[in-house]
Amino acid sequence: MEHEKLLHLLAAELARQPRASMEKLATAVGVSRATLSRKFATRDEMLNALAAQAVLEYALALERSRIEEDTAEEAIRRIVGNMLPSAELYRVLESPDCHDFPALDAWHPYKQKLLEMHYLWQERGELRVDLPAVWLYESIFILLRGAAAMVRNGQLARADAVNAVCTLLFAGIRRQS
Repeated sequence: MEHEKLLHLLAAELARQPRASMEKLATAVGVSRATLSRKFATRDEMLNALAAQAVLEYALALERSRIEEDTAEEAIRRIVGNMLPSAELYRVLESPDCHDFPALDAWHPYKQKLLEMHYLWQERGELRVDLPAVWLYESIFILLRGAAAMVRNGQLARADAVNAVCTLLFAGIRRQS
């Protein structure tokens, strides 16, 4: 199994069972415990690999989203579309189990850049100003993770997920006239 696919499967399983043992994780993703141990000697090593992959994919998705172009709504729609495939992987970036992993140092500038765009969109009058920008930012990722889980569980079609997230999101964050 290719490394990136294994990481995505592990992220999805950790979303379902955050405290699953390495043995249970191996079984759930279809590899032996020995194979998982060869790839990751410890749970922390596995979590750090997940965090590093999450940072890489977050950075690429942010770049593809061209967040400084167009309106807030258009940019956020691109963000949701580009980040949805890795939404469960991003969960590890916020995990208390990973707070001191080296990979997180690389993530913070990307997170800060996106948060700063929320401030700018508020200043331009495109997003609500009565809610903190950090709340608006976090709301995107809460909805992304929910949509990813629903897609994984067959409750939401992947083709409908971006629209579902954006429709609900914009109903709450768009500045009212």
